[in-house]
Amino acid sequence: MRRLAVLSRDEIIDADAIRTMIGRHASLTDPVDLDIGQAVRAMIERIAHDDPAALDDGTLYDRVIGEVERPLIEAMLARHGQNQLRAARAMGINRNTLRKRLDTLGIDIGGAIGSAAPRVGEPERR
Repeated sequence: MRRLAVLSRDEIIDADAIRTMIGRHASLTDPVDLDIGQAVRAMIERIAHDDPAALDDGTLYDRVIGEVERPLIEAMLARHGQNQLRAARAMGINRNTLRKRLDTLGIDIGGAIGSAAPRVGEPERR
């Protein structure tokens, strides 16, 4: 449940969100932490079941990569106090690449580009 709370994009976690996270075909006895390959295969099976046309509409790659990339980026930003440079270094990518992925995935880190919190003892800029 903690994992769902962290990864959920919605304010309220309902039955649909739980089904999406654990998969419609998973039982409560299935292992929750699959390796990445198993998770991708399970996602493709879910898409094939729920919306078979989505497998051939040209969006599958971006859809799967987004599902893997979003939690990775969010976790690394959280781990590094929302510091993009440190998170990018930890992932082995350039900060500009991270910035582009944040924009593409619509991940808001709580501030506009170029805005920074004032340093301790420094007055806020207006």
